[in-house]
Amino acid sequence: MDSIIIINDWDEHFENSRTRGMVEMRWVPIPNKMDGDGYTELWEDGDAPSIFAAWVLLLQVGSKCSRRGTLSRANGKPHDAKSLARMTRAPAEIFKKAIPVLVRIGWVSLQAVDTEGSDTCLSGGCQEGDRRVSGSLQASDYGMEWNGIEGKGTEEKEKPAPRKVKRFVKPTPEEVTTYAASIGFQLDGGQFVDFYAANGWKVGRNPMKDWKAAVRTWKRRDLPARKREAII
Repeated sequence: MDSIIIINDWDEHFENSRTRGMVEMRWVPIPNKMDGDGYTELWEDGDAPSIFAAWVLLLQVGSKCSRRGTLSRANGKPHDAKSLARMTRAPAEIFKKAIPVLVRIGWVSLQAVDTEGSDTCLSGGCQEGDRRVSGSLQASDYGMEWNGIEGKGTEEKEKPAPRKVKRFVKPTPEEVTTYAASIGFQLDGGQFVDFYAANGWKVGRNPMKDWKAAVRTWKRRDLPARKREAII
């Protein structure tokens, strides 16, 4: 059993009215949104430039696959770090490093594929109706591992424990002000809370996952303005 890389929400984010009519994609639209939680979290990683480069390469490869966004080769076998390196001419190591990070921030998923081509969601982006299969998957190439129970026929099979999803808790103005001060940023917590309360606690079009990441984003945006004021 192998693992296959799935780019989450491909049709929503990486297709448009032009590409949907193409039999073969020769380019792929990439959103230029840079204020999402996933994007912010990615750039907190020390290897962010190489991870982002691997992400763009995954999108390009995914656009050329028979099922767009599902990274399988012409023979139907899943792409792995080595095959991606051969195809893109990039080092295999950047894919090995990037995949766990991209799974963690929710941009890609790893799925187990059995010999008959059916699959089961292992991490991130699980969809209702995904087929659960037994067996054992060692996704060691990406520093991830999933173990199931081997089974035959229709006997009851043990399923992986459901993923724990951290529930978002809205901060108080005092919590925001205190956290901002701890990272050297003077921020009115009430203004921050009012801003996000007015738009339903969303970052762009997506529900907020980490308010502290949003505070750090506000700090980065504020720095250029403060520098200009100092010059004036």
